[in-house]
Amino acid sequence: MATNSTQMENLAYFVAEEMKILEKEHFSIGNGVMKGSLWIKDLFRLKDYFEVGIENRDIDTIQESSRDLLKTCRSHLYHIDRRLLSALKELDHASDFIVRIRT
Repeated sequence: MATNSTQMENLAYFVAEEMKILEKEHFSIGNGVMKGSLWIKDLFRLKDYFEVGIENRDIDTIQESSRDLLKTCRSHLYHIDRRLLSALKELDHASDFIVRIRT
């Protein structure tokens, strides 16, 4: 089973390398500056807050950050799904147009 750190590294790689088509600003962390889309920056900030709670053995912080992570993931996934649906509709219209022109 992958650790949370490995999962976040995999997510960071996916956002930086694989989502270039969907995202205008590519994800990166360097010199203490995080760049990229709001959804991935939110997740990394919340992950850091969660890890501080674990290091300090602060149950309230762990519970709060866990709830915030879940809520944020759900919210951002909803918006990503909406963007993908919109892109799919545009593609569907374009392919219908091409078919009509060629027939």
